[in-house]
Amino acid sequence: MFRTKLLCTLVVKGVPTMLMFYCQSLLQTGYALDKTTDVAIARIALSQHAYPAIVLDKQLGDDSGTDLLRVFRAAGDTETALFLAADSTTQVAQECLAGGTQDHLVKPAEIPTLLQRVHRLVTRWLVDLDADARSAPPVLV
Repeated sequence: MFRTKLLCTLVVKGVPTMLMFYCQSLLQTGYALDKTTDVAIARIALSQHAYPAIVLDKQLGDDSGTDLLRVFRAAGDTETALFLAADSTTQVAQECLAGGTQDHLVKPAEIPTLLQRVHRLVTRWLVDLDADARSAPPVLV
């Protein structure tokens, strides 16, 4: 059901038209995407795949992106996340960071800024992955 490519990005957005707008820009840049507006589907995707970057809307209909990420952080998942929030207050920024995100943008996010932030998250994920591989004990065959 979900992609298995290494550099796949999960985009969870509450409004379908905005989901397609952001996804089109990410796809044109070369990212492989899994995308949904449904929190239940996002939970399944996150349980089946480690994403180098997750783009989450803070408000997802009856649920919130912070609640979704908090559940996965509690389970030990370490995916890097970027929140999109309609409100630019310090309180919202603090809620996003407390929920486990590495970054947040105010909606509507400018596409060049969104692309730059996703690139930074993917790069950070790859550096961490490389560091983990180097610190692992050698495997004897």
